[in-house]
Amino acid sequence: MILAVLKWIGIVAGALVVVAALVLFFGLVRLSRTQPGAGDVATGVTDGRFEQCPDTPNCVSTQADRADETHYVEPVDVTDAAAALDRAARWVAESPRGQIITRGDDYIYAVFSSRLFGFKDDVELYVPPGGGVVHVRSAARVGQGDMGVNRARYKAARSVLRGDL
Repeated sequence: MILAVLKWIGIVAGALVVVAALVLFFGLVRLSRTQPGAGDVATGVTDGRFEQCPDTPNCVSTQADRADETHYVEPVDVTDAAAALDRAARWVAESPRGQIITRGDDYIYAVFSSRLFGFKDDVELYVPPGGGVVHVRSAARVGQGDMGVNRARYKAARSVLRGDL
């Protein structure tokens, strides 16, 4: 009798796990399909500054407040800004899910898409006048977290900009 009850509890618990997984999966699919397009996202540089990161922890920026441990990352020192941006443009173009949206002499705006659900992250690189540094901003368009993807992307961009790769 007890074994039969335990068996049914196991079956019900398993079914609940499957239902929860399906709800999560289809919720993520729906969220990925309703995310804003590139033209609906505030990007670009105004008076030498990127848009601020939102309060969510899925954005990093070299222009965030240094005391903000969630969002702040160090600007990237470079000796040849033009060559650094050229390397970065090649890196984006060669990335399987990367696409350059805007490319200028001192600015690159790119979009990266996640493999499974197609979530979009916006990446910006900016060289201010003087050219010895590159500012980077990488941010998810939707959601709360990003499992460290944007911080990892910043680290990869930093290596590319420095010529380490």
